[in-house]
Amino acid sequence: PKPDKSGTMKNTWAIHQLLTTVNFSTKSKVLNWFTGGLNHQIEHHIFPHISHVHYNKIGAIVKRTAKELSALSIETPTWATPTIIFLEEGKEVFGYQGYMDSKDFYKAFGAFKLGRSEAFDVAFNEGTDSRFCKEYQIFKNTPDGIFIDKLSGAPLFDTKDRFVSRSGWLSFTRPIKDSVYEIPDNSFGMKRTEIRSASSDIHLGHVFDDGPNGLPRYCINATVLEFVKRADQNI
Repeated sequence: PKPDKSGTMKNTWAIHQLLTTVNFSTKSKVLNWFTGGLNHQIEHHIFPHISHVHYNKIGAIVKRTAKELSALSIETPTWATPTIIFLEEGKEVFGYQGYMDSKDFYKAFGAFKLGRSEAFDVAFNEGTDSRFCKEYQIFKNTPDGIFIDKLSGAPLFDTKDRFVSRSGWLSFTRPIKDSVYEIPDNSFGMKRTEIRSASSDIHLGHVFDDGPNGLPRYCINATVLEFVKRADQNI
């Protein structure tokens, strides 16, 4: 590898080491002892603060990982920190170098994960699921567990707080603490309170004051959620 005209190397330190460094006689116990493990040049350069006695096992991991990564098609230079790359079937479909704030990251990730879908429209265009949509039918009778943000994976609602409102949308009496935030919504000539995810900032739905026993009704779009059984999460 060579630097560009500005003198910049277009790879991270680790990749540069893999491309420019070699090991020699790594299976020789005598040479390992005599050189103090410095015949493992790749491991020594990538992990300078790890004792050489671990180089043999680390080497197997490095070799396997490098082989897996060699099949990837990445166009965005990886020398900058951070570098964000989305891959689909081993090919780069999105790349960005440098800092990206949380809101912009999740919109980019949403476009990648959700594509042109009802879920993307709900999450980023304040859309609304169709009543009794497919996801609602799946999620209305799940086992005990947690509904999480489809993009960030953060817990949002608990099945313990779910109830049947017969509205055609998932309904809860409360969110998980600190998982959402509220903002006024005066769109379409109505005065409502919008609910957004605190982690990814995606639109989730609205909260109304007509829940059971005087409690609120969090009316939530199912397409922007995923479900995790409590038994699988130690929740």
